Amino acid sequence: MEFHIDLTTKNVTLLKNVSDPHDPQYAGSQGDYEALPNGNVLLGYGQLPVFKEFGPRGDVRLPTHWSVPNVSSSSYRSFRLDWQALPAAAPIVVAEAGSAFFSWNGATDITAWQVYKGLTASTLKLTKTVANAGFETEASISTGTKFVKVGALGCFGLDVLRKSSVVPVTYIENICKNKLVLNVGIYNVIPPEILLFPIIRLTWPTPPLLRLGLGLLKSVQVLLRNATRNRQPLTRAPRGGFPLLSQSSAPPPTFDAK
Repeated sequence: MEFHIDLTTKNVTLLKNVSDPHDPQYAGSQGDYEALPNGNVLLGYGQLPVFKEFGPRGDVRLPTHWSVPNVSSSSYRSFRLDWQALPAAAPIVVAEAGSAFFSWNGATDITAWQVYKGLTASTLKLTKTVANAGFETEASISTGTKFVKVGALGCFGLDVLRKSSVVPVTYIENICKNKLVLNVGIYNVIPPEILLFPIIRLTWPTPPLLRLGLGLLKSVQVLLRNATRNRQPLTRAPRGGFPLLSQSSAPPPTFDAK
């Protein structure tokens, strides 16, 4: 709360009362109230590890809980100041075919990024400079690029604050992007003394649901064809095992090895 005290008339006038109805906090000691130049108010909760910034109309602009959960922490006073930071860790970059994504969590003075790329980790060349886009920045890279690294540029884009490590570009096989590889297990109907469990690898174009449906249909067709060919009815599969076949007097199939 903010008051105006008239020492002559001994009157006190309430000027402002800020609170957060969605997250009420009650501190038993300490705490501070700071009127900011832009009309906002910074309220520190002292005994509690909380501070909040309120707008001129009392709306919450910056709610902050800064302590580790279940750990007793307090702050005698909170301040709202300009922050400048240069992290100890290097920037991070991740690259895939066509794009590179990079960030430097905690850095405050990045204005742009240098992008280095090449065919080997030791032959990288500076190929472009892109403006910083906030927490994460994206840049396009040419097809065929094998390795990438980036450098964070500071004030006016002149000095390199730090460079990332060299990372390989990840390429996803076209078959994973455009097709579904479906491994379908087919139980061949053969005599019980011979167990065969072939894996048929089936590949179809889009759409996904159609691919899946065709794969299941193919499985049923193969199963029925083999059952009809060998004339051996299937029995219920035992727990944890393959389907077993009922005993039959039919001779086992012969194979002509050529």
